[in-house]
Order: sequence, then structure tokens, then C-alpha cells
Amino acid sequence: MIALIAIVRETFLRLRRDKIFAPAIIAGLSLLGLSGLASYWGIEEFFKILYDLGTTAFQLTGATVAIFWGNKIISDSRQEGSLEVQLASPVSRSTWIIGKFLGLSLALILVALIFILGWEGIYLGYHMGLMPSHDLIIFAYLTLSWLVMGAISILFASFANAGVAMFCSA
Repeated sequence: MIALIAIVRETFLRLRRDKIFAPAIIAGLSLLGLSGLASYWGIEEFFKILYDLGTTAFQLTGATVAIFWGNKIISDSRQEGSLEVQLASPVSRSTWIIGKFLGLSLALILVALIFILGWEGIYLGYHMGLMPSHDLIIFAYLTLSWLVMGAISILFASFANAGVAMFCSA
């Protein structure tokens, strides 16, 4: 259990410090803001356009990040040699993979929370009040789909090289 927690913490820290983190946050929040702006282009269906574009931006950004990070954490471990070092210690292969996935899951949940705060900012910016609970449920389901994409990405990265794993995950 201690080894699992160490792998989760190390993976979460690496992904949080990764070069993809800040651009993904900026791109996702920008797309969410653009969805708020574009919703005014419609004549009657402000909320439909807002939700359609906003959830599309949320899902597209999150799934892309999940695929990139899932492939990256496995291929980086392979390239830098930390895979052999960690598996030479008393850590089973399944514990190592589960730790990598849990670290990825924490990083994706952090990104989702930042995006949800951005969505709340759009709500408050357009004087719509606080986000209703059914919106939070929608974003929770979308975040679960990110976690599934991350799991698929880790699966393919565990037995294929980076290019093939990226293609198969997409």
C-alpha cells in the first residue's frame, strides 16, 4: 500500500508539472469562454448553444489531455529507465500500473475541477447565479469518460510503443 501511494504521488506530481498542464488549462478555459461568447450569436437558444459548445470544449480538451498523459507516463517511464528501477523494488507490475492510473486520475480530476470553476465563472459572468446540481452531474459524467480514456491510453501504452498507443487510443 505504501508503494502504491508513492507511485500515485510521484505520477500526480509529474503530470501537474508537465508542459501540457498549463496550455491545456488555458486552452480549455479559453474554449469555455468562447462558448459563452458564441452563445450570444444565436437568436433564441442561448442556453442550448452555451451547453453544446461548453460541454464539447470540456470533453474535447479533457479527452485529449487524458490520451496524451496516459501515453506519456508509460513511455517516459520506459525511456528514462524508472520502470526497471521501480519494478526491481518489491512492487508488482499490477500495483505499478494501478498507481500510474490513479495518479493520472488525480491529475485529470484537478483539470476537471479547474474547468468547472471556469464554467461557474461563465455562469456568474452572465448573471445566471450558481450552477445547478444537474450541471455538476453532467460534468462528473464527462470527467468519468476522461478517466476511461486515460485507462485505455495506459492499456495501449503498456504493450505498444508511443506512436501506436497514441493512434489506438485516439
